[in-house]
Amino acid sequence: MKPFLLAFLITCFSVLPYNNATAFADSSTTNTYAVAETDSVMFFKDANQNTFLFYLPKSYYLLILDEGENFLHVECYGDNSNTPRIDGYVLKDSVKLVNDNVVAPYLDLTIITLKNCNLYENVEFSSITQHLFENRALNFYGHAFDKTGGFVYFVHYNGRFGYVEESCVNSFTIPLHPNFVEKETFNNVDTQTSTNT
Repeated sequence: MKPFLLAFLITCFSVLPYNNATAFADSSTTNTYAVAETDSVMFFKDANQNTFLFYLPKSYYLLILDEGENFLHVECYGDNSNTPRIDGYVLKDSVKLVNDNVVAPYLDLTIITLKNCNLYENVEFSSITQHLFENRALNFYGHAFDKTGGFVYFVHYNGRFGYVEESCVNSFTIPLHPNFVEKETFNNVDTQTSTNT
């Protein structure tokens, strides 16, 4: 019990203040992770893929909680992250398994509302979850598309998950994870290029 308490206290006192900017949460673990190598990895609420939530950004890491025949039960964020954890499912063949220690696996990205707008329950905008005022900080998870093909963002605000229209938030860039290695093909030969310079 004492080693656990000591580790907990060290963790609590070593966290730096968060400045509402992009940061990778500091966490080193021997857990098994998966990484999204493209922007087309779909994150589902359920294993049957009935409820699609969002597309994961390229280079996002996911903690693997459980493995099914065709899917992985995964978690985004969690310990040492300023973004609330969310668990869901991805298709097994849509991500790459990573067995190495992953340092700072989670991307904390805050986006800011430009104007008064709404947080919606779904991409059809049929149900308002909450009204959002200008200059509110939203935790970013990924993107989806509305019925016209426009971008919407899956976010967390004030204890609620939902979707916000692209036109309602400041423009932002999603950085690649510093340890992400892109796979390239050159003259029909696969190579790997580190994006960490």
